[in-house]
Amino acid sequence: MLKNFSLKKRMLLPICSIVALAFCLTIVGVAIQASRSVKAEALEKNRELAFRFSAEIANEINTALNVSRTLGDVFTAIKNSEGLPDRNVMNGMLRQVLNESPNFFAVWSVWDPNALDARDSEFSDATGHDETGRFIPNWNRAGGNIVLEPLVEYEALYEASKSLGTESIIDPYNIPVGGKDVLMTTVQSLIKYEEEVVGAVGVDFTLDTLREMIQVIQPYGTGNAALIAHNGTYAAHSDESRVGEDIGKTALWRSAKEAVRTGKTFLASEHSEYLGTEVTRILVPIRLGETGTPWSFLVNIPMDKVMESAREIRNTALLIGVLSLGVLILIVYFISSGIAGPLERIASGVDLASDQMFSAAGEMSATSQTLAEDASEQAASVEETSASLEEISSMIKQNAGNARNADQLMDEANTEVKRAEASFDSLSRSMGEITEASHQTSDIVKTIDEIAFQTNLLALNAAVEAARAGEAGAGFAVVADEVRNLALRATQAAKNTTELLQGTVQKIDQGTHLLTETGHAFKRMAESSSGIGNLISEIASASDDQARGIDQIDKAMSEMDRVVQQIAASSEENAGTSEEMNGQAEQLKEYVSELVALVQGEK
Repeated sequence: MLKNFSLKKRMLLPICSIVALAFCLTIVGVAIQASRSVKAEALEKNRELAFRFSAEIANEINTALNVSRTLGDVFTAIKNSEGLPDRNVMNGMLRQVLNESPNFFAVWSVWDPNALDARDSEFSDATGHDETGRFIPNWNRAGGNIVLEPLVEYEALYEASKSLGTESIIDPYNIPVGGKDVLMTTVQSLIKYEEEVVGAVGVDFTLDTLREMIQVIQPYGTGNAALIAHNGTYAAHSDESRVGEDIGKTALWRSAKEAVRTGKTFLASEHSEYLGTEVTRILVPIRLGETGTPWSFLVNIPMDKVMESAREIRNTALLIGVLSLGVLILIVYFISSGIAGPLERIASGVDLASDQMFSAAGEMSATSQTLAEDASEQAASVEETSASLEEISSMIKQNAGNARNADQLMDEANTEVKRAEASFDSLSRSMGEITEASHQTSDIVKTIDEIAFQTNLLALNAAVEAARAGEAGAGFAVVADEVRNLALRATQAAKNTTELLQGTVQKIDQGTHLLTETGHAFKRMAESSSGIGNLISEIASASDDQARGIDQIDKAMSEMDRVVQQIAASSEENAGTSEEMNGQAEQLKEYVSELVALVQGEK
């Protein structure tokens, strides 16, 4: 089919077809790779977010566990000390802990009958006691102020934990506070005397703080997060109306509940009616002290928002591809026009000259002198044409050399881009290691905070003992007060350090994200450079083919020049050989016809 096209079309069609196909394949590859990369990056990023926030939530709950555990240790020491325990001193400790912990709703203790001091009968119906006289103080904020009441309905709560033999956390429950239901949970630690459980210390706290932490988590602007209790209900959710409800009863949610109960990570995708889009759900476990009832942290990622960046990359690649294709087509068009145009004009001129020569040969029978003059003129024209062809051939060869040089430069540019890409990958890994180190440092600071808190409680205990010792313990009371002040200062310093570390981790995460985007840009640049290098290689190859074609035309013109010289010589030697000249003119006509057909695409 190409035989019916002109030289310009023969050059344009193959080159443009190859370029268009290459750009289409590149755009499709970029779109697929971008979708995969964006999805993988989003899952990894939100998995890290889930683990980070689950650690913060675990820290909030473990703080209450640490308080109950520490109070349990102090009460155990009081029980094991010489002399009868002082219930007023123990009540003072409970009240002070509640006063210094605004996030706690209540701090309480429960003991077996006569297990504390064998004096239950003396405290029947006393403040903070019921008719049994058992030590069951419940310091709470039910009325807005801290008040002491006897603990109610404690048997089931205490006996369940006592049967487990370890500290525990209760699934969320609602209690009326100030005329409305408040979702709350309880942690408790056991008190042992001579290897037997004789009591427990518990802390009640509302889930409002955890709910506030959950509400600010919105992955990609429309996503949400939730805290799931061990029993498969929402302990906290961005939608407050869903708090306390069961997470779901479908096959997917049944699998999620099993993951919560067993403390395993869970990952699944489905359509969310609540968010109105396809979501990926990431569920990570939250270990709570020594309890055997883990909770879980849930992150819902809206995939329509995740894939927005992939669609932007695809559209950008499509736009760049179309513009680049248009520019390359224009470049190829002008190059082919610059080559084919002069050749067509030369062919037309040579064709016209051959017609004139053939007409002159027909008239040679009338006048050989006129034929000789015409032949001489044609010889000069052919020589001039041959010189023009040599000049065009030189230009085409120079163009081919420049194309090869450009191809080599593109290869070198690709190499440098790949090196830069490797450097960015190394830098991204380094940033990741710095982030991990910051998280570890944050864990250490939290441990320091817990030690300071326990030191504060021990100092409080020491102050109580000093007070009981009277004047003999006055000096020890001063030391205990200083230790407590140092513990408070250590707590404040740990808190400040934690805030600084959190800010540093956020900035490092932002830097890591920017480095990742830059690395992706380098990858796309490398792919585009590789495609342009291939196109330049194709142009260099086409230029070599054109140079060989021009050499063939040059040989044909040399043959034509030889024939014309023979005609001129024959005309000068013998004016009577008109028929021989006529045959040579026919031969010249055939050469010219072949040349015209070659240029215009008729062969």
